[in-house]
Amino acid sequence: MKPRRETRGKHADHLIEFKESPQKGVGVFAKANIPRGTRIISEQALLKVDLEAVTLKNIVPAFERLSPAQQESYLQLHEYERDLLKVAVRYDVGKSWQELPELHRKVLSIYAANAFGCVFFLGSRINHSCIPNVNFVYNELLKEETFHVIRDIMAGEELTVMYIDGINRTQSQR
Repeated sequence: MKPRRETRGKHADHLIEFKESPQKGVGVFAKANIPRGTRIISEQALLKVDLEAVTLKNIVPAFERLSPAQQESYLQLHEYERDLLKVAVRYDVGKSWQELPELHRKVLSIYAANAFGCVFFLGSRINHSCIPNVNFVYNELLKEETFHVIRDIMAGEELTVMYIDGINRTQSQR
């Protein structure tokens, strides 16, 4: 499954490909050997939220401000509906999960599964590992999130990032 090209992101087509990852949905894989330090993706956020005041109330309106093509791209992303999200909806939105329209539940579930603060269409395709081989950081000069390989990657290897701050956490906590 290739990402739609309506996104503004750039990626190293000659180095990476998007394909099914066993038990993880879509993932990013090396098409060739990739040396440490290589930028593989650079993109603006698909879904932006105010990171100073992010609540579940902000996410659906942010989605509704997207163009129809961007909404379509967003809705292609993996969703993850968990009990903690349902409790947070009750707290932040004041409604039960089932009281929300189906589209709103989908938008929130996608955000819960893909947010790096904001949601990045290409970057969201990179799966999690507690021992990642890719790091991501916002590049102020480019005004984009950039994803760089942090160790040499072999052709065929899946690229991974750490979704959470793993510092001072045990493996079971991560």
